[in-house]
Amino acid sequence: MYRRSIQPMLATLILVIINIYFQFRTGINDPKFGDSQQYLLSARAIFNGEEYPRILEGWPFFRAPGYPFLVSTLWKISSYESIVTLKLFNSICIGIMGLGIYLLARKNLSQKCAIAALVLSTLNPFVFLQSLEVSTESVTTTLFVLFIVLLTSKDFRAKGLFLGLINIALIAIRPEFLFISTISVIIYYLFLEINPKKIIIPILLIAVSINFWGDENKRVTGDYIPLTNATSFQLWLGSTETIYKNYPLRFQNSTNFSTAQYNQFVAEVDQVKKRYSFKESVTDIPRQSNAWFTEYQNNVNKNKLEYLKNILIKSTIFWRPFLNPSSYGLSLVLISLIILLPFTVFSFLGYLIALRQKIFYREAIILFFCLGLLTIIHALQMPDFRYRVPIQMPIMSLFIVFFFCNSRKWFRQERGSLNFHTQVK
Repeated sequence: MYRRSIQPMLATLILVIINIYFQFRTGINDPKFGDSQQYLLSARAIFNGEEYPRILEGWPFFRAPGYPFLVSTLWKISSYESIVTLKLFNSICIGIMGLGIYLLARKNLSQKCAIAALVLSTLNPFVFLQSLEVSTESVTTTLFVLFIVLLTSKDFRAKGLFLGLINIALIAIRPEFLFISTISVIIYYLFLEINPKKIIIPILLIAVSINFWGDENKRVTGDYIPLTNATSFQLWLGSTETIYKNYPLRFQNSTNFSTAQYNQFVAEVDQVKKRYSFKESVTDIPRQSNAWFTEYQNNVNKNKLEYLKNILIKSTIFWRPFLNPSSYGLSLVLISLIILLPFTVFSFLGYLIALRQKIFYREAIILFFCLGLLTIIHALQMPDFRYRVPIQMPIMSLFIVFFFCNSRKWFRQERGSLNFHTQVK
């Protein structure tokens, strides 16, 4: 019994050490992610007790508060502005995520298969590489896996409280989870584990938390903003020719094309700012949000059928089994295809078998809704592959291992049956 319990812990420890090794090899003090500077700037303000930054250079919106608050907390228990702390925290998150996948796998698979799922989810190249950056991905991936583990576990007294807290963390870091994880809880308790009363506590906790930050934003900007003012800008961006041309259906082997599109995007943003006379003031943020939404409506109204067509195209692009050629170039696209295509095929087969046999049934249904909602959100915005990673990649590893373990079991049964018939003859 002791040996069986120590095996996943030992595997996790080894995998965390491997991750830490690559953190040092690739630059333990290097954030390696463009958006990290805005998160770090926001975290510095929180750490020093300053007003939360709502006017930032670059993207014309302020960041959701979850990740900056986490970074500030980690600095308080370690040292100020320590990138090393953030990188090591990512390594620990990857280990916790792997243990979460192990717990899910262990519901229906053997110890060996569950450990295989742990290893595959942790060493998945896309999950692993994102853990080497100072970004929200590793934390989000870990929280989502823990969310699925908790949601599909047996009921206990404090389950609603913990579900609410994990949901709050997910939403505060990635606002899109306000729809994804919250709706998943509702679907789970209305259709899978029929107990509507269990919805009340998580929803109340989420509502109270969002209202707190919304009131804080209203105090500063004069307008009630639940999480961030990014929504109207992202809708506008998703309706521009810049995004349509940067995510085409046809293959484009040119990162220069992406650079040209980025320059065009910067020019378009500046045009909108000048047209509406944007001011560098937090009290101007509500008016700016309205401006972006107006521009979004104008883009849609130009040709509604074309807009709907582009949404469908972006939905398709979002699920391509390779990285965006315009952004990454031919070499990385081919490498991603070699990895992602078999991953996608085997995980899909495992998913279908799980549904047919009603094994991991609840997990599979919740995953379907989560990925469906995620697709809708990013078909309206940017259909970049990296947004799929926190939700799809870890659970994909579970279904890949399930497929191969199930296939091995079937093969052994068929071989045993064949030997039996041979002996009878």
